[in-house]
Amino acid sequence: MALTAKRPSKNVTAKQLSDLKDKPEKVRFNADIPRSLMKKIKMRAFDEELTQTDLAVKAFKAYLSK
Repeated sequence: MALTAKRPSKNVTAKQLSDLKDKPEKVRFNADIPRSLMKKIKMRAFDEELTQTDLAVKAFKAYLSK
């Protein structure tokens, strides 16, 4: 197999602004929590068929809506 000088992104379609407007900007959030709490978070996320991120966002929204 020979190497070529072609652009690898040639077949990739460019993202349109309309594709990005529906997605909210995300940032990373880190926190040190007890190992026992992390285990409970993982188990709850599994039980509710959510990602840990989705569960955390759901919990923060519920807490902040009070």
